[in-house]
Amino acid sequence: MLVQFSSNEETRTFIDCETPSDAMETFCRIYENFLLNKKGLLPNADADMVGDDEGQRKAREDSNSTEYRLEDILKFVDQLYDLSALTYNERAFGFTAHGKAWFKGKIHAYLRKLASAEQAQ
Repeated sequence: MLVQFSSNEETRTFIDCETPSDAMETFCRIYENFLLNKKGLLPNADADMVGDDEGQRKAREDSNSTEYRLEDILKFVDQLYDLSALTYNERAFGFTAHGKAWFKGKIHAYLRKLASAEQAQ
């Protein structure tokens, strides 16, 4: 999987995933970290943690999860400069390239599967 957040090539990240489902889980975690960072609940790697007050530290510790709608993550996909993946195609004995549209369909199916598994519990 390749994720590029902006036109700056230094924002390009390659992530090796075993299956498309693993790629969707990884991408959802990337989005969740984006949301937590946007809310200021994840420490910035460049920030000096010494100045944090107790409330900020407590908020980060208590924020193990975040909620979002399907529309939100799909909008995030659209905002990325590039999002693509290569999957092995056994019939063609080679790799098939996929773009944002493929990710949107896979993310939708992945989140639907997660939601139905949670409702079954």
